[in-house]
Amino acid sequence: MENKEPEDKPPEERSNTQPDGSGSGSGRRRTRVGAGDGEERDNPSIKLIKLAQEEARDLGHNFVGTENLLAALARYPVGIVPQVFADLGLTYEAVHAELTAILGVGKGFV
Repeated sequence: MENKEPEDKPPEERSNTQPDGSGSGSGRRRTRVGAGDGEERDNPSIKLIKLAQEEARDLGHNFVGTENLLAALARYPVGIVPQVFADLGLTYEAVHAELTAILGVGKGFV
């Protein structure tokens, strides 16, 4: 059976499957994370990335690093993180203070 798709479909709605059946596509539509359909609001991963960006901005840094993700997790704990942080005695305030002490405040922004 030949897989033919209309040429008038936008690229994001076409599968990567070739007419001969080869290709890596599953035939499912690909979408960007947080593509404006409300997913961004409900997706904890997107929220954490945005909080990490805020942390970097607050510190005046022009990059987002793992330290910013750690602070974001302390600020918005999801999954098992609250229990792990509680066991370690970590709070957002403590993490933010240490980051400021170690990295200092920069002049850039993200």
